[in-house]
Amino acid sequence: MSITTPTKTKFWIICREESKLTKQLAKTIADWKLPGVRARVGHQLSLSVADAIAQADYAIFVTLCDYPCAQLQVTPVSTVQTKPMQSPANLLNTLRRRHGRAPQAWWFQLPTTEIRAQGIKHVSAEQTLSQTVRQIEVFVRNYYLQPLALQAASTQKPVAEPKRKAPIHIAA
Repeated sequence: MSITTPTKTKFWIICREESKLTKQLAKTIADWKLPGVRARVGHQLSLSVADAIAQADYAIFVTLCDYPCAQLQVTPVSTVQTKPMQSPANLLNTLRRRHGRAPQAWWFQLPTTEIRAQGIKHVSAEQTLSQTVRQIEVFVRNYYLQPLALQAASTQKPVAEPKRKAPIHIAA
């Protein structure tokens, strides 16, 4: 994915836990080289990073799921109910109080284990990474790239339609 865009970071992907999986996810997103899309790994955020997130339009918080599930869990942050100190909602509320705004955000919980009839089974890192990258790509396309394409289309001069000849009637 590559497109020329403004330099403002519009979309943040924040991996809240340092693991091999979240590091690979952040690297994959960085390899897209989309201006305005940033990924970061780490539980603690510096004030400068938190300030940058506050100015973004969108944010995705990524954590490992703490209960068995086979699929990526995606939740709008406004509905997340979790421990206050670890909650993406808590961070967004802090940003809103400090800056008067916060990005629209979602919480992605990555599957690591699932319950099967045979017992608890680990979900492969490749499967989890693939699910997560595909879902983040959908969000980036829908919330980031599509509005840019519409904006670019609206700034282009309209193309005059060619003159049409009289319709041709074909006898049956």
